[in-house]
Amino acid sequence: MKAASSAVIGLDIGTSVVKGVLIDADGHLVARAARSQAIDIGPGGKVEVDALAVTANARHVISRLAGAGQRSGVTIRAICAGGSGDEAVWVDRAGVPVAPVPLSLDTTDAAAGESLTTAVGADQFRSVTGLPTSGAYPLTRYVGLRAARPDLGARVSRLLAWPEALALDLGVEVMSEPTLAARSGAWRLPVRGEDGRYEQAFLAAAGASRDLFPPLVATGTVSGTIPAVVASAVGLQAGVRLVAGGFDQAMATLGAQITTSGVAHVGVGSWQAMTVLAETRPSVDLVADGFSIGPSIAADGHWSIMASGPGTVVLGWLGRIGDGAGDPVKRITGLARRAGDAPTGLIVIPDLGGGAPPHAHPVTRGVIAGLGLGDGADRLARALLEGVALGLGERLDRAAAAGLAVGEIRFTGGGARDPRWRRLTADVTGLPVRAVDPPDAGAVAAAALAAAATGVAPDVASALARSVRIGRPIAPRARHHAAYREIAERVAVVRSSIETVQRTHPGT
Repeated sequence: MKAASSAVIGLDIGTSVVKGVLIDADGHLVARAARSQAIDIGPGGKVEVDALAVTANARHVISRLAGAGQRSGVTIRAICAGGSGDEAVWVDRAGVPVAPVPLSLDTTDAAAGESLTTAVGADQFRSVTGLPTSGAYPLTRYVGLRAARPDLGARVSRLLAWPEALALDLGVEVMSEPTLAARSGAWRLPVRGEDGRYEQAFLAAAGASRDLFPPLVATGTVSGTIPAVVASAVGLQAGVRLVAGGFDQAMATLGAQITTSGVAHVGVGSWQAMTVLAETRPSVDLVADGFSIGPSIAADGHWSIMASGPGTVVLGWLGRIGDGAGDPVKRITGLARRAGDAPTGLIVIPDLGGGAPPHAHPVTRGVIAGLGLGDGADRLARALLEGVALGLGERLDRAAAAGLAVGEIRFTGGGARDPRWRRLTADVTGLPVRAVDPPDAGAVAAAALAAAATGVAPDVASALARSVRIGRPIAPRARHHAAYREIAERVAVVRSSIETVQRTHPGT
């Protein structure tokens, strides 16, 4: 009888969905699974999710992949999860969440972020952490919770990123790693060969202790073995190990096989997350523009330079208008495909949830200009995609001006499957765009880390080489690119004329 092949599970715990892949020792994708969670969007900038719903979804995805493994005759050796580090799952001493988790789009803690950065100095905060001043980090969320609900704030024992919350749920010792720590709002990035560490002055200003955050290990370290009773509950055999995964954006960049400078990774999901790598730490001026700087994973010490702008969240907004039937994002991408394959000429600033770098500001809002009676839903849908792509182009231009020019874009996430979106992005940015397959790059990177950590693969690079394929480039069309450059100039004029009004209007 042939021995069962080894396999690993990689998870990506995202804003609106938990995704997972099962990959065998030969790098073959055995199965994938996903489960969405409901997001509570309310007044005052509230955008929250139930932490228990997210961990339940992660268990569901693991169970489905475990079942697929049994049917395929593979033996699962390890699990690794990546996820956002910007969201704090606040738990009490018993490990129970004390409140819903604010997502990165939630702006309710903007004042808390301002109070903390004022206390430590905004320039000092940006220089030490490599993060823009914002309320959307675990430390500032903690300050906000203590101010708004002191009863709940007093119960908080630990602040956990999603991969750490999963470890707690699976009964494994909770460990963090550098890319997640770097998103906490309390982490001092290493300089001149020093190790990173939590900044005591920032913790003191927030009334927090170092014990709020888990101890650190290197990314890809085996943090423990899932207890047999828990493993059985999710359909796994005994002895499955849990491997420490990192920040979702850094994980997906690794999954796109980007380990050197010169190539931009763009994850196309609820947000369009851009990452470029740099050999040396760039100027803090980029951070003042809303970019963030952090460590990379398995990229030989390169720095990750990251910025995010609206993605499918904009399409979802339009898709909810009207009868709201079906998946709103699919409805709008379907409409956009029916529009002509040419610039619409409409002006869209897609800042529905606040300004995106390099115009980061929590009260900035979106604009659609130039609509006429002849413009139908299809042209409006395409114009929204154009607005998203133009925002990406501006971020790439800003990175290039800081010495971080790239010659190629690699798309991951749901948008990577749409050739029209890739072509539009190429036309807008003037850069070739290639799709990464499988598109769930964060989950594939997690599987590669799990495989390398447990001997299923010799190392991370070889695991990725077995699993990932980079598609042929879609080249920009010169005439379209020239048209979009002219539209970008008009977007800049509109933006400059409305920013003051938007930021001072009492309705914001």
